Parts: sequence; structure tokens; C-alpha cells
Amino acid sequence: LVIFGHGYGMNRGNYSFFIEEIASHGYVVCKVMHTYVTELTRFFDGTETNMEDLRPRTEQMLDTCIQDIQFMLSQLSTNTLVSMLTAHCTCNNIGIVGHSLGGIMTHN
Repeated sequence: LVIFGHGYGMNRGNYSFFIEEIASHGYVVCKVMHTYVTELTRFFDGTETNMEDLRPRTEQMLDTCIQDIQFMLSQLSTNTLVSMLTAHCTCNNIGIVGHSLGGIMTHN
């Protein structure tokens, strides 16, 4: 299992080639998209954020992004839909990679 973190203000499609390459080697890749830190977030009710809504780059923003990843990790075993995907993963050996902001979060 590999978690991928995006760069500040980047959109979800920018990393498709990289994520597909990792997955082609047999890994399940989970990409976290941080609300108000990515180019576009579309909520369940259809509302959207855009570049004007980006959070400023602060330590608090970084802490929130790290909490997003921690939440995602907690869902690996408790969320039925996610656990169906990760059932065959070795979740005690999770990798995390990222670009720019996503790379900063890898050491936390």
C-alpha cells in the first residue's frame, strides 16, 4: 500500500502517470486530496472550491494535511468500502510518497 500526497494547489490529474506507474508494480495507491489545498474540491452536494479558496501555507495547514492522512489510515481497517480494496495489502508496511507539499508530509 502506498499513499500519495499532492503538491500545494495542484489538481488531481497531474499525478496520474506517476500513480499508474506505482500501481503497475502491484501496489494499491491511495491518493489524498486535501480540501482547500488542491486546485479543485468537489463536495458531495455539488459545491466546489477553486484556486481562490486555497488556504495560506502555514504550519496549521500542514498539520491539517497530516491529520487528513492519519484519518485516511484509520479508514483502512474500519471503512467497509476501503477495506475491501485494501484487504490483500500488507498494511503494516505502508509507504508514503509525494510531490512538494506531499513530500514534506512524508517524514511526519
